[in-house]
Amino acid sequence: MNVSIALQHPHEHYTNLDIIQGVVTLRVPNPTNISSVVVKLEGESKTRLLAPVHPSRPDKQRPAIEVHKILYKTNTLFPSNVRPEDLIANPKASFAINAGTYEYPFQFKVRDRRKI
Repeated sequence: MNVSIALQHPHEHYTNLDIIQGVVTLRVPNPTNISSVVVKLEGESKTRLLAPVHPSRPDKQRPAIEVHKILYKTNTLFPSNVRPEDLIANPKASFAINAGTYEYPFQFKVRDRRKI
């Protein structure tokens, strides 16, 4: 099985309220069973700061790095009529698909949910 993702209008950076859309293409050489096709969008913020200099080691200043997850969205593309909660409740569920090429369009709207 070969899986690829093609974005419709790829950008180097995405910001709040941008729409990311594309297609997941599944190439299946032989009939097989799959449980689901899920596309996931994650956003991270990385901060790098220089830690204060310790008096006993003025030459050993180290950077401190913090990583914060600021966006996490999933979209179940297949099966389309099943809620994600149902797939979690029954993780062994599978669906037979024939050999062929399958395309699943997806769309995400980047939205910062923080309240300012």
